[in-house]
Amino acid sequence: MSLLDSLLTTLITDLDLSECSITYVDRVMDQHSPMVFSLALDLTGDESRAAEVVQDVFVRLHNEREQFADEPLKTLLHRFTYDSAIKHLVESVAIPTELN
Repeated sequence: MSLLDSLLTTLITDLDLSECSITYVDRVMDQHSPMVFSLALDLTGDESRAAEVVQDVFVRLHNEREQFADEPLKTLLHRFTYDSAIKHLVESVAIPTELN
């Protein structure tokens, strides 16, 4: 099982969704997760970070899809991927709290 397949299985299992929501999330993930993972990997340069970004993107899509109902799905996925990748990259940079 690939890292991406494992991530998708974990994500669907971890989300406590109704049957209708599972079908929607499953369909969108099957169709778009390779593109999201590829973009996340290009942005982060790290497979584990990219996998976290993919998870963040689809959780956010599930939680906010009604808010963005008029937006094209692919546009949302790109925007959410960039947002999450930037967040992960910023968090990975160590900022010293004290200067010696």
